[in-house]
Amino acid sequence: MKILNLLLLLISLSACKIDVTGTGTGNPLWDSEPSNLTDVEGRETFPLYYSICEVLADCNHEIVYGDCVEKVSALGNVNESLGLQNYQFSSFQEIYMAINNGHIEMNVDFHWQCEQEVLNLSCELPSVQEAYTPDSAHHYERVPGMLHEVCKKAFESN
Repeated sequence: MKILNLLLLLISLSACKIDVTGTGTGNPLWDSEPSNLTDVEGRETFPLYYSICEVLADCNHEIVYGDCVEKVSALGNVNESLGLQNYQFSSFQEIYMAINNGHIEMNVDFHWQCEQEVLNLSCELPSVQEAYTPDSAHHYERVPGMLHEVCKKAFESN
């Protein structure tokens, strides 16, 4: 009987989908998840919130990467740090959906530079240390402070 229960448990677990880019239920955050783009020089670039969460999870072991990706991608105050303050797109989700829908364009060179600036942030920097505030209702509301000035050139309107 114990073996049968163990077998049933393993079968049920194998049917679960672990998805660090979605809602944690196997559902993607949106229909057309941007995974990566490759520019003409062969550099891969990923949505910026992946890099942000990589740095935050490396610097703060309380942070679970998948949870960070889910929350930061939906964060509604990143548009100004990305030079899009005059547009209706305020979250990373909305910005990358707008790219997929042709409403704005991504400048892959500046996006890649922005991503590299984020990945090179030191854990000792106040902008990194203050980006996650566990005592706040919105733990990641200070994430835009991690974005370098070059990030304002990463997106442009059509």
